[in-house]
Amino acid sequence: LLTLTNSLTASITLSDLLFLAGVVPVLLLSFLWQDWWLGPTICTISQAANTTTMFCTFYGMVAMALLCHVAVAWPDAALPSGLGVRLLLCGATWVLGLTALLPNWLLQRVVVEEEAQACLLLLNPAQTSCYFTLLGALAFLPCMMGLGSSFSHLGWLLW
Repeated sequence: LLTLTNSLTASITLSDLLFLAGVVPVLLLSFLWQDWWLGPTICTISQAANTTTMFCTFYGMVAMALLCHVAVAWPDAALPSGLGVRLLLCGATWVLGLTALLPNWLLQRVVVEEEAQACLLLLNPAQTSCYFTLLGALAFLPCMMGLGSSFSHLGWLLW
């Protein structure tokens, strides 16, 4: 179990470092200038990296919480912890993070608004509503239900 949580910790750390090295400088530069001057590629990549790192960190923490639940609820359980399992677990957090941001890759553009360029996600109100409904239902709800069940089970065990 320790090797699995250590691998998830390393994955979360890598995600946070990517955020600090790649996303924060672009955000700072975008706030310093009123006009978006970094181009369409940086627009798409920075917004996608921002979302990816958030979701990778979130999914890594959920996986770590569920692993800790297994360790507390079933202390004698022996989980496989080989290199393949660790790569699969960490890879799954990154794949889930990347799939959550697909609209960013497809619809993030530099547009001209009021004589200035801006990096925007081009969704109309109906698409925005649909996107955030799907994001909540598919990206967050299963994790929240899993964590709720986990904590309820731990409460029941301690009762």
